[in-house]
Amino acid sequence: MVAAVAMSSLPAFGDSLGYYTPPKLVKQGTSTTPIAGNGTVLIQVLVNPDASFKVQKIIKSSNSDDNQAAMEIANSAKYAPAVKGGKKVSAFYTYTLKFVVNTKTSNAAPVNSLSKYDAEVHAGHYVDARNGLQSYLQSHPDDPQANALLGVSEFFLNNFVDSATAFNKAGTISPQYATVAANAYAKAAQAAISTKNGAAAVAYATKAKAMTPGAATWNLLGNAQLVDNDTTDAIASFEQARALSPNDPKLDPKERGTILANLIAAYADSDQIDKAVALLPEMKQLDPDNMVGTSHVVAYYARKALAASNAGKTSEAVAAYEKGGSFGGPLAHTMYTNEAMQLMRLAHPDWNQIQIVAGKAIALTPDDARANLAYGNVLLNEKRYNEAVPYLQKAQSSAKASGDADAEKLATQLLTQLAAQGASK
Repeated sequence: MVAAVAMSSLPAFGDSLGYYTPPKLVKQGTSTTPIAGNGTVLIQVLVNPDASFKVQKIIKSSNSDDNQAAMEIANSAKYAPAVKGGKKVSAFYTYTLKFVVNTKTSNAAPVNSLSKYDAEVHAGHYVDARNGLQSYLQSHPDDPQANALLGVSEFFLNNFVDSATAFNKAGTISPQYATVAANAYAKAAQAAISTKNGAAAVAYATKAKAMTPGAATWNLLGNAQLVDNDTTDAIASFEQARALSPNDPKLDPKERGTILANLIAAYADSDQIDKAVALLPEMKQLDPDNMVGTSHVVAYYARKALAASNAGKTSEAVAAYEKGGSFGGPLAHTMYTNEAMQLMRLAHPDWNQIQIVAGKAIALTPDDARANLAYGNVLLNEKRYNEAVPYLQKAQSSAKASGDADAEKLATQLLTQLAAQGASK
């Protein structure tokens, strides 16, 4: 299974609402201009660090007759400045005014219900914000700010798929929500990868990469594409991640190693073994303890050896097992054990070669049942019966413990024969 690198190339999840807090509406303004009728007016306001402000323009209006009243309200309101890195900074605030006509009095009142939910989100009251926004969106399903606020709320409630869904409905994500949205898409992609939902994983990872292009998100996309059985595009994504990783200060050597291991694994699994092997030295330098890439290389030679063995091409099988074992890793002892067993099937076994190969396997894994069985057989053929017994006993006990019935049966037979021979002397 290909590993996933930590999303350290993205800002920390809390930075969007901790490190940067957008400007807020403190007090809604008033207007002496009569309200014309139902409508929604979006006004851009530049809020300065000292809380002074300047109304910039009307961004959008569904009823131009309400514009004058909306401008008066915006100009008479009070705002709190944005905060970045602990310092107050200038930033734009989008004042959304909704006017609803009271049919009995023919008057209209401004309604800014989203400011309540915005305040709840910034106060960390995510459950209250979510519940209110869900109710609001039932009658305003296409409201971009409401969907964005819902996306933030769901994210900090760890509902990453729901968060990503809300951000999808929000359309273009404003800068103040971009970090949370990017991480929501990344987390949703990881969830889809874990459930093997390839199509969803690719869709979410693509959005995460588009919002925060970097080594980590390219690596995430590669993992998603593998789950979606798109090895060609996965390799291209891992290659891009590897190319970007040296210049990403947020990735430590182990995380860079994870990206490289994914690329090596993808190469090996798609039979591009020369490319995979060529990257192993770099892998060893980045993270000597990461055996993912090496294991996939060894597995490639194991597949080749098995195919050759099934085709009766013993010499090719032996060579493939030997080659795979030479790379080391957690599967190396198995390669040497299989090589020894393959050699024993020959009509005229080379017992010296079998002893060398079985010895390599035992050196790596002393309790390997079949390696001990092969080594014991070597000693039996050299008539070194007393020396053979400990190896056969180890083979018997290890095979029993691992459930290898065939190896246990053969070791038991050989030990029984030795005991009978000893009794007859």
